[in-house]
Amino acid sequence: MQQKLNNVLKYVNQVYCADISANFIITLGDEFQGLLKCNAHLFDMIRYIQREMYPVRLRFGVGLGKINTNILFEAAMGADGPAYYAAREMIEQLRKQEKKLKKQAADIHIAIYDTENFEIAEINTILVLMKPLKTGDPKSRD
Repeated sequence: MQQKLNNVLKYVNQVYCADISANFIITLGDEFQGLLKCNAHLFDMIRYIQREMYPVRLRFGVGLGKINTNILFEAAMGADGPAYYAAREMIEQLRKQEKKLKKQAADIHIAIYDTENFEIAEINTILVLMKPLKTGDPKSRD
């Protein structure tokens, strides 16, 4: 699975290179990260990754905000700042949701670190409500 994920991330890095500040890479055995300069194709990227990795279920924590360190295009490793804190916080929130809601839990959450934002809360609510619609094999849909 790790090799498959690596190939999927390489494809995303190539196709969406204009949107990427630091390439998506695997950081731990089952985790990956990347850094975008533009979020216009964010959900296209997520949908592609989900479709290609099916039936493996993935969580996507998306953090919006600043990066306080230098950014290396080759890899997002070592980058740090509020955007990463927000993404990590969303991953933890998704894990907690899974324990409560099981299969109905969202698989994508977005946050701006240390900020309450009505629009972001609405987006996350929509993502939770969309989850039941995403059952079955995503490869059979466009």
